[in-house]
Amino acid sequence: MYKVLIVDDEKKVRISLKTMIRWENEGFCADYSAKDGIDALQMVQKCHPHLIIVDIIMPNMNGIEFIKTVRNIGYKGEILILSDSQNFLYAVEGLRNHVCDYIVKTDITPTLLSQCLSRIKYRLDSRFALSSKKENLFPTADDLTILSDTLNDPAHAAEHLLSKPYFMLDIFLVMDSGISSSEFSNLTQTLWKLVSEYAKGSECHILHSTAASVFIIIPQQSANLDTAKSVVAITESLQTHFRFYSNANCGFLLSPVFRSSKQFANLLLSIPQAEKQILYHNWGEIVKWEEHTHYHDQAIDTKKTIQALRKAMDEGNFYACKSIFSKKVLQLKTQQYLPANTIHFMEQVFSFVLLHNTILLAESHELADKIKDEFYHSHTLKQYIRCFNQLMDFLSSKPAKISGLSVRKEILEIEDYIHSNIDKKITLSMIAEHINMSTNYTSRLFKTETGINLMSHINQSKIHRSLFLLENPNISVHDISFALGFEEVPYFNRLFQKFCKISPTAYRKQILATVQE
Repeated sequence: MYKVLIVDDEKKVRISLKTMIRWENEGFCADYSAKDGIDALQMVQKCHPHLIIVDIIMPNMNGIEFIKTVRNIGYKGEILILSDSQNFLYAVEGLRNHVCDYIVKTDITPTLLSQCLSRIKYRLDSRFALSSKKENLFPTADDLTILSDTLNDPAHAAEHLLSKPYFMLDIFLVMDSGISSSEFSNLTQTLWKLVSEYAKGSECHILHSTAASVFIIIPQQSANLDTAKSVVAITESLQTHFRFYSNANCGFLLSPVFRSSKQFANLLLSIPQAEKQILYHNWGEIVKWEEHTHYHDQAIDTKKTIQALRKAMDEGNFYACKSIFSKKVLQLKTQQYLPANTIHFMEQVFSFVLLHNTILLAESHELADKIKDEFYHSHTLKQYIRCFNQLMDFLSSKPAKISGLSVRKEILEIEDYIHSNIDKKITLSMIAEHINMSTNYTSRLFKTETGINLMSHINQSKIHRSLFLLENPNISVHDISFALGFEEVPYFNRLFQKFCKISPTAYRKQILATVQE
C-alpha cells in the first residue's frame, strides 16, 4: 500500500480528496495531510510518502517552492499538482521538477482521480519491484545495439535473433497548415522532452528520435504484467500534456511483437503506410500497426459522388452536399478501404467542388485558399469532413440564385430569357424588347433588384455554362466559345480569365484530371 500526503491550505479540500474514492482499492492510503509547504516538509521527513498531492497557492510556502525544496533534499517519490490555477508557467515549472501530472481542481472527479492514481501506481510498481525482476524487463544492451543498427539501415538489415520479444510504440507528429519548419522542429523537441519524462520509471526505452517521430521499445512482459497498461499510461499523459504545452496533436502506433532484427526492419519500412491509419482514428488513440494489412487496396470510383454533388450544388442545396460527402467517406471507413485511397478520393471530390464553383471562389480567393490549405493538411476523417463543411457553409452564404420569392416578375422573365438563349449572343436591347421596357430602365431595374450588373450577369451565366462543356474533351474551346454566342474566341478567353482567374485550357486540364480519373 503506497502512502499519500495531501498538501492544501483548505481543510475542506483535504477532507474532500480523502473521501472522494476508496483509496485502498487503488493501492494507496491517504492518511497524511498538511496545510502548507512548511508543514508538508516535516511530514515528508516523518512519514516518507510515495505520492504527494500538492496545491500551488498556499501561505508561508507555495506549492512550487515546496516542490523545488523537497526535490533538493532528495525526495524521489511521485508529485501530483492539484490546483485552482491554470497558469501555464506553473505547469512548466512542475515539469522541470518531475511532477507526474497537473490537474485543475474544477476538473477533478472520482473517475479522473482513479485513472490518474492507476498511472501513478504503475510507475511506483515499476520503481519498487524486485531489482532482479525489474532488470529482466528492460531491453538488453546487445538488443539495443542490434535495433539501433537496424534503424540506421532497415533496407539492408542483417538477421539477428533478439534475446526477448518486443513491441515498438511509434509516437509521431504530422505537419499541419500554418506551421513553419522551425515551429515543427520546436514541436519535435517538446515531444522528445515529454516522452523522456513519461517513459521514465517504466521498462520502456527510447530508441531514437527522427524529425517527426519518437520510437519507444517495450519488452513483451510476462503474463502477470500488463503491457497494455504500460502503453496506455504513457500515451494518456503524453496526449494530454502535449496538447497543453503545444496546442498540437501526436499519433500513437503500436507494433505487433517482433523477435528479430528482420521483423523490426519490416516494421520500420511500413511506417509511412501504417501512420496513415490515423485517418480512421482520433488523435491520442492507440492504433494497432497491423490494421493496415487488412485494408482493401482498390481504387474508389468518384463518378457517382461527383454527379450527386453537382446536382445538389446546382440546386443550391449545400446541406445535401455535406451529407453526401460525410456518408460516403464514413462508408469507406466501414468498408476498410486503404487510407491512402480514401484520401485520394476525398481530394478528387474536393477538387471538383472547387472547380465547379470556381467563379464564386475566385471572388473570395483568400478565404477559399485558407479552406483549401486546411483540407490538404488534414489527417483524420473528422478534420476532412469539417473542412468540406466549411466550404459548403461559405458557398451557401453567397447570393442565392434569382428566384420568385424575392424579385419582381420582370427579373424572372429576364433570367428565363438568358437561360433559354444561353447559346446565342444576348444584348441589352434584346432583353429590353423581350420585357417591353427601355434599355436604360431594364438595366437600372435589374441592378436595383439583384445588385448585379445585367451584362456582367449574362457573361457570368455563359461562363458558368462553359464550365460544364469543358468537361467534354471532344469539344474544342473554339467550338464552346461559339456555342455560347461569343463571336470572338479571344473575348471568351478574356472573360473566362476574368471570372475564373484561370484560362479555359488550364481549367479543362484540371477538371478532366478530376472527373475522368
